[in-house]
Amino acid sequence: APFVVVETIFLTGDFNVFPDDPGLEGINAQMKDARVTAENSDDRGSFNNWGQSEGKVIDYIYYAGFAKCTDFKVVTDTYENIPYISDHYPVKAHLVFKKKKKITLIVSSLALLISYNAFSQEITTDISKTVEQQKEAVRNAEAAKKDIERQSRKEIARYKDGISRSEDQLKDLKARKKKIKEEIKPEKDLLKLKESALKATKKAARADGLSDADKAVLKEMKAENESIKRSIKLKEASIKDIDRSIKKVNKEISAGKKAVRASKKEVSAANKELRSAKKDLKHSQKIEKDVRKAEAAVQAAAEAEAVAAVDTVVNAVIQ
Repeated sequence: APFVVVETIFLTGDFNVFPDDPGLEGINAQMKDARVTAENSDDRGSFNNWGQSEGKVIDYIYYAGFAKCTDFKVVTDTYENIPYISDHYPVKAHLVFKKKKKITLIVSSLALLISYNAFSQEITTDISKTVEQQKEAVRNAEAAKKDIERQSRKEIARYKDGISRSEDQLKDLKARKKKIKEEIKPEKDLLKLKESALKATKKAARADGLSDADKAVLKEMKAENESIKRSIKLKEASIKDIDRSIKKVNKEISAGKKAVRASKKEVSAANKELRSAKKDLKHSQKIEKDVRKAEAAVQAAAEAEAVAAVDTVVNAVIQ
């Protein structure tokens, strides 16, 4: 339904909508926006989100029945060196009665000064709840960190023990491989000599004619050479088996080291989570401290400010 304007009125508060919101159309049709119509105005946003936002226009002063609005301002002054006493800045407008009697209307986005006590208590309660929740988050993060560190120590000890055994096994495999290679070399040298001797014996026997004795000697030499070849072949096969085992053990060592790194990474992540929780808690505690300090600073002035503003309006209307 349309608004009915009776004499001089003003409407203020945190509307939680932007100036172009359709919800303001009814108000705009019946009343004037001090920010828009003031002779001297500014374009600062009134919502600061405790310093986390550049500012949004969601706090308003509407009026009707006044001659004009001379000034509109978003008040960004500090109280007792406290930059933010609320997540909104106060907004201020100077309205002039049609009888030319100027009044000063001070409106805070955190509430009218008259109701400051109730609002500040609500803000303090909300922040205190947040602080307690974040304290619980810190305790949970600390407990999680201890559990992860305890589990990590066990896992790392187990992994390192496995790595140590694998490294000993690797050392043994390499020693065996070295020993077999050392055994193969003289056998290959001996085989080379015996092959040469066999060729020479065959050549001599053919020249003189092969006797039964020569045939027996050649047969024995061939048998010896074949035996050496089999021995070399077996040793080379053993080396291949050892190489496969070395490859397998190296993979086990690599997997163990990877598991150690992963376990340490879990501990690091838990520490990071704890640091983040402590940082959030510290930030909220600072806000809580600032709000309580602001309460003490503003409390003394709140009642006087409200009474003065009301007296000014009443006196102007009576005159």
